[in-house]
Amino acid sequence: SVLWWDVDDGADELRECARRVEDALGPMGFDREKRSYKPHVTLARFRPPAKLGDWVEEANGSPAVAGSALRFEASHVSLVRSELSRQGARYSEVCAISMDAD
Repeated sequence: SVLWWDVDDGADELRECARRVEDALGPMGFDREKRSYKPHVTLARFRPPAKLGDWVEEANGSPAVAGSALRFEASHVSLVRSELSRQGARYSEVCAISMDAD
């Protein structure tokens, strides 16, 4: 349900930052995350969850071929803040950049 981009450069620093945040929050009663931290950038969320190949096929109007480069065109890129709550995640756009060729 999530399309994300793995981070290579700076991954160790991001892991250290996440560790420090957990260390600081522990004494305040916050539990440590049970999953290991994977530095990444979330590119898209699919609701309902979808297989990426199916999504690309629908967007392109043609079948995705296994092993081929998956392509899609973006009209804009948004930096989005997610705030988790008991009612679910709330998302707010921080900024957006148009991908128009103007």
